[in-house]
Amino acid sequence: MNKLEILKKRMPLNATESRLLLVRNLGIEGEAFISRILSEKLNVQPLVLEDFLFEIDGSECQIDFLLIFEYECLIIEVKHYDGDYIYGDEFITKLNTKKSYPNPTLQLVRATDRLAKLFVKENIRMKIITSLLYTHPGFYLYHAPVDSRVVFLPQIKKFMETLNKKPCGIQERHERVFERLKSLRLESSSYERKITYDFDELKKCVTCAKCDGEMVRKNAGDRKYVYCTLCDTQENFQEAMLRNSAELEYLFPEKRLTLSLVLEWVGDCISRQFLRNILATRYKLVRSGRTTHYVRRNLDRKL
Repeated sequence: MNKLEILKKRMPLNATESRLLLVRNLGIEGEAFISRILSEKLNVQPLVLEDFLFEIDGSECQIDFLLIFEYECLIIEVKHYDGDYIYGDEFITKLNTKKSYPNPTLQLVRATDRLAKLFVKENIRMKIITSLLYTHPGFYLYHAPVDSRVVFLPQIKKFMETLNKKPCGIQERHERVFERLKSLRLESSSYERKITYDFDELKKCVTCAKCDGEMVRKNAGDRKYVYCTLCDTQENFQEAMLRNSAELEYLFPEKRLTLSLVLEWVGDCISRQFLRNILATRYKLVRSGRTTHYVRRNLDRKL
């Protein structure tokens, strides 16, 4: 779940936040593509850690994919840039806009350095290798040097063939490393945690899962579906309510999830009894003196 993706449906984002969200969404497209390729084309079975965000020496580092093979650990960084770029030692520059972006190969070096330091700290002894994958079909990089770490879209088939030849005898020690790394994963970046917003200032409605629209019932008696006023997406009413309730939990973990709070969050579009029935499918009611609130029936907060 992404905080900015939720917030943009309920409040205006500033320029920095909008840019961060755009970059993240582009990254998600590329990462989803590689995740599918790994699932469909990887015949060996390394341990795979996706979207690994960790902290070392007071600095955060995010790795798109971390694959643990028998003798080595592979960092895969994914870039889903679209358009024509020209290569520079420190930056790559988009030709039509002249905007410059940090050279991804330098980011890869930084990620390798941070992971190596983490391995030393955690007494993990594994060789680290790296690959940078450009995944957009409309991407071209002029003057790119020959670099075995860099894989362009037409080369991904050969890249997968190379991975399938790697020894992959996963043992208990590999499992221990994998579980330890998972335990060190940060839930969100420090920047995301610094984003400020106030409950009272956010738009109160049932938001669409696919766009920034508001979802409504086409008639007051319809308890089965809600429809987006922008893209006309249809969603099961109960699932839409539970999704919006989960987003409320995510944005405001310090608040108790009361019936009145959820009712206000979704814009009073539902009766209290109907909302009780929906929440009861995923939450249990906890009584505390004269007040009551809801908690999830399990500890998994993922949608």
